Amino acid sequence: MTSSSTDGYADDAKAEQVFEDYLARVSSGEAVDFDALCDVHQEIASTLRDMKHLFSAVGETSGATQENGPAPQQIGPYHLRETLGEGGMGTVYLAEQLEPVRRRVALKIIKLGMDSKAIIQRFEQERQALALMDHDGIARVYDCGTTERGQPYFVMELVKGVPIDEFCEQHRLSLQDRLELIQQVCVAVQHAHQKGVVHRDLKPGNVLVTNDTGGHQIKIIDFGLAKAMGGKLIQQSLVSEVGLIIGTSAYMAPEQASPSNLDIDTRADIYSVGVLLYQVLVGELPFSGEELQKAGLAGMQRILQEVSPPKPSTKLTTVGPAADQVAARRRVSLSALRKALKTDLDWVVLKALDKDRNRRYSSANALAEDLQRFLDHKPLVAGPPSAFYQMQKLLGRYRGQFVAALLFVVTLLAGGISSFVLWQQAKQRAQDNARLAADNLTLAENNALIAEQKSQLAEQKSQLAEQNLALANSERLAKEQAESSAAAARREEQSAKASAATARAVTEFVQQALVNADPNQGGKQGFLVADAMDQAIAHLDSGQRELDPKAKAQLLRTISRILNGNARSAQALELAQQSLVIEREQQEVVPRDVAACLSQIGQCLTELDRYHKALPYYEEALAIRRQVFPGDHQSLTRSLQNLAFCLHGMRRSAEALPHYEAALAMNKRMFSDDHDDTASNLNNLASCLRSLNRTEDALEMYQESLAMTKRLFPQDRPDVARSLNNVATCLSDLNREEEALRHHEESLAMMRRLFSGDHPHVATCIRNLATSLSSLERNEEALPRYEEALAMWQRLFPDDHRGVAYSLSDLAACLLLLHRYERALPRFEEALAMMQRLTSGDHPKIAVLLNNSGNCLLHLERGEEARRQFQQSLAMRRRLYPGDNPSVLSGLGNLALCLSRLGTNKEALPHAVEADAMAQRLFAEHHPSRKHTAEILAEVREAVNSDK
Repeated sequence: MTSSSTDGYADDAKAEQVFEDYLARVSSGEAVDFDALCDVHQEIASTLRDMKHLFSAVGETSGATQENGPAPQQIGPYHLRETLGEGGMGTVYLAEQLEPVRRRVALKIIKLGMDSKAIIQRFEQERQALALMDHDGIARVYDCGTTERGQPYFVMELVKGVPIDEFCEQHRLSLQDRLELIQQVCVAVQHAHQKGVVHRDLKPGNVLVTNDTGGHQIKIIDFGLAKAMGGKLIQQSLVSEVGLIIGTSAYMAPEQASPSNLDIDTRADIYSVGVLLYQVLVGELPFSGEELQKAGLAGMQRILQEVSPPKPSTKLTTVGPAADQVAARRRVSLSALRKALKTDLDWVVLKALDKDRNRRYSSANALAEDLQRFLDHKPLVAGPPSAFYQMQKLLGRYRGQFVAALLFVVTLLAGGISSFVLWQQAKQRAQDNARLAADNLTLAENNALIAEQKSQLAEQKSQLAEQNLALANSERLAKEQAESSAAAARREEQSAKASAATARAVTEFVQQALVNADPNQGGKQGFLVADAMDQAIAHLDSGQRELDPKAKAQLLRTISRILNGNARSAQALELAQQSLVIEREQQEVVPRDVAACLSQIGQCLTELDRYHKALPYYEEALAIRRQVFPGDHQSLTRSLQNLAFCLHGMRRSAEALPHYEAALAMNKRMFSDDHDDTASNLNNLASCLRSLNRTEDALEMYQESLAMTKRLFPQDRPDVARSLNNVATCLSDLNREEEALRHHEESLAMMRRLFSGDHPHVATCIRNLATSLSSLERNEEALPRYEEALAMWQRLFPDDHRGVAYSLSDLAACLLLLHRYERALPRFEEALAMMQRLTSGDHPKIAVLLNNSGNCLLHLERGEEARRQFQQSLAMRRRLYPGDNPSVLSGLGNLALCLSRLGTNKEALPHAVEADAMAQRLFAEHHPSRKHTAEILAEVREAVNSDK
């Protein structure tokens, strides 16, 4: 949390706030000098100019609106009758054409200030294509021109219809009728696409339905206007909600929401038709206009480009009791509607709405044909290519024929089975008779063998009698020797009993101390681990001669596990290493016990963030266990998870993933019901998926792990509290901060009930809750929580400790976010010094602290000192993570920005170029890190050009 909150490349939040204020002042009519605004905010000037470029149409439209004045009554041969509608781009009038023919038309006047000449030139280019369109489903464009005041206008066919969504609801159309209307839309759109025209603003207001001839006929209006108007009007529609605006956000394809949306093709219309299909099926939009408006521009772009829309069947479940009314308006029962939506129509809609346009339907005809396949009960192109699905559709089309054939086959099978049973019974009787004859023969042979054995026994008795006589002579001497041996044995037995009693007392004391210290075994005495473990170790030393070495080794491992789980990993490591020495000194080395020692050493090292040192221990332990347990076994799954956890900690998550998955598959084979190993495995796998940016998959597994842990342990337990914390962290990644906060509060409350007084688990939960508050930008509330966590860590560990260093770093990061740089810097420096004392050599946390202290120094205008910190951080990250790595990428970007702020732009440029290339190799095209590094490179290049 700390590193991610301070490693950002620019203060985007501040830029967005400044630009929103600028837009508000412009909208109110105030004259604002944008260049002066950039001079005041030099540190975010580049970001402000990017926003200005994106919203350039806003300022132009605002200025034009004031100059429009009253509309004329006559434009060329068109007499304006009344206003039909008004939007951010212009006003639509009902007009009467007087010549060369008399007819009523719709005339749209574009507002002044919208680059009239460029618009007319583009529209003139489109007129030839629009004139070629001849389809009943497309409203024609008759004419265009410019008014005396220089305002462009367009003349269109007048359509007296109702928006498609309203028409479906008013007439209570059946599901089939609604799908047929969408098919009409597809056919009309396909016709336009064949003429080379893309609409780019398909929405209910532009898809009207008429019912003049008794049939339902769709009419698409404004076809081709979006392409004629070019990029500016599309950008303008991002901030407009009224009138016929091109590019309405709720119906807009993800590629249209991009700031540079020049590469738009026919598949953008396929997406919009998919939204219309979604709306007429369930009466709701995938993402409502209100939801997108509240998210703001950046939020809207993120939703359209990254957030998967809910399935229509899923959306139906969210409307509650109104679902019955939705089904009634489609003339079906709720269960029938759910069945129709489930899978088939879900597949069609989600294929049309795919974020990747290469996976959408290739044409509008392809979408219409798949809808027809649904109506004909045929397999869908959007459906799975499984044989079962194909057979299911075939049965739907030929149900009667299949039933008759099935009855015929059943009759044949019944006759065949009867004959087979009679033959089998006869065969069984013959086998029973043969077996009885064989048994009689065997019995006779056994009787003969018994007689022979009796004869041999009699002979042996005779020989034994002779031997007894010989032994009687030596019995007296043997008796004397036996009495002497018995006396010696009694003495040894008394000594052994004394040693066993001592060993038993030591073992019982140690085990009771472990129970008192382990909350999972019923211990609830706060942080008494240190005293309990010290006493246990003292008893082990006092009974060392009486204790069996293997018993002592096992007790040492157990004490090490308890200490490691309570933040005393350095002491735990020493005991685990002692246990390994004892196990390897035994005459008969037990491989499974050696593997247990190796695993415990690895766990102590990973808790100390020494992943590179832990890796060979985990690998050796796994190799031993694979030899000892060739099949499925708990020890093997735990070893796989340990190795994966270590690779994950080394930022090698892609290598860790198959080990986690192999362990989970083995656990599910061994435990069909809930099991704590399976729950732990799910939790670890979710953590790996989260680091691979598969956050939705990670949240699902975290929640499954939490549910299983709660079923296994209904009472308070650290495992449950930790699972709550993990779910909260993942919710925070998905910007569901309020839900995350509630989970952190529940986790902290449970830990306080489990541990009275100070405890590392309680301090960690307080810190996590503070981090959640900080994510909600409630840093003033988070600050006292960070201070409380630090105070608890310092009471628990008065000397140097990782928990104290991490808590100091968190508190400093919060102060940095509150712009209290003078207070933040000494805490960053104290945390850095403590980590350097605790860890020899390179360490990920040291690299983060160097970076964060550099960030603080930069804000305090101590640029040269900041440069040194950023350079040390980047060098350490390169040593820790050779090759491409997100941590190295972050260090490159921060150093480039620092050098640019110091005016050494030529020195900054190669770092910015390297960061941009690395981001392209690491992340997909629309990943936020790609955008950040591109912005840094653009800023540095602009500064270099300015220097020239």
